[in-house]
Amino acid sequence: MYGSKGLTPVWVVAEGAAAEPTLEALGEAVELARPGAPGVVAVGPAETRDVLVPLARHGAGRLVLLRTPSAVSPAEVGCAVAAWLAGHDASAPIVLLPHTRHGLGVAAELTVRLDAALAPGAVGVRRAAGGAIEITRPAYGERLYATVEVSGGTPAVVTLRPSALGVGPPVAAPAATVEEWPATIEGAPPAARVRRAMAPDPHTVDLRDAERIVAGGRGVGSEGFRQLEVLADLLGASLGGSRVAVDLGWIPWERQIGQSGRAVAPELYLAFGISGASQHVAGIERARTVVAVNRDPSAPLLGRAQLAVVADWRPVVEALIERLRERRG
Repeated sequence: MYGSKGLTPVWVVAEGAAAEPTLEALGEAVELARPGAPGVVAVGPAETRDVLVPLARHGAGRLVLLRTPSAVSPAEVGCAVAAWLAGHDASAPIVLLPHTRHGLGVAAELTVRLDAALAPGAVGVRRAAGGAIEITRPAYGERLYATVEVSGGTPAVVTLRPSALGVGPPVAAPAATVEEWPATIEGAPPAARVRRAMAPDPHTVDLRDAERIVAGGRGVGSEGFRQLEVLADLLGASLGGSRVAVDLGWIPWERQIGQSGRAVAPELYLAFGISGASQHVAGIERARTVVAVNRDPSAPLLGRAQLAVVADWRPVVEALIERLRERRG
């Protein structure tokens, strides 16, 4: 058995070239596996080993590459990992993955093949008494957090939300050795065939998946959100806001952006009348381009923005609406 004596082994399924979601999952696995160390497994062609080598500096104790001739689907990754674990681990493993579209596809196949408990969208995992693990994940429409316990000796597959845990700094580590094994993907379901890709409706798409977001805060007032909605429609963007805007009932709670709401990663984030408390700024860390408009030159969000405008929000929004309507005409 790999891992500490008396503890079930902990594994992370790597996704991407040392991508942040994989590193976050590995950080949680390191804590879960103490006093041992977790293993990391990746599935793909020979060059995939480059994904694994840097992970030794983030606490991985064993690195495994399951080789395939070419890139494979999430279901095939799950099939290969399940087959390898069944042949090389004497006890039920705990498997952590990023909560991404790819990770969920892998997790579904793993869960079925390992006859495991599944906890998707978790924000934390820890050891409990008697060898059990406790998994924290949002519940009741993400208004509360629930703790789910999986008894010791039960295989568990857990997907962890990106940006919920953070990534620790790398440390010095011995030169990494990557074990290579042939992948077993027989019996995996065929890859889905994409017939047509349909753009999501900006009005209903989860803000975490939105490519463009127009957001407002206390500074725009309740009536101001009507104008922001017009601007969002013209941009094909989703409407969001600060915690204050939610607390005052100006927008629904699922439109809240920040640590206590949604952590977003849009290509474009337009913020009007939002001062930028630390919890809000943390929620837009992965936004590519931030445009902030605020009358207060000391508003923290202006320092985060690529384009900061010190002005009243209303004439700026009106000018943008007029220009966008002209372009559409």
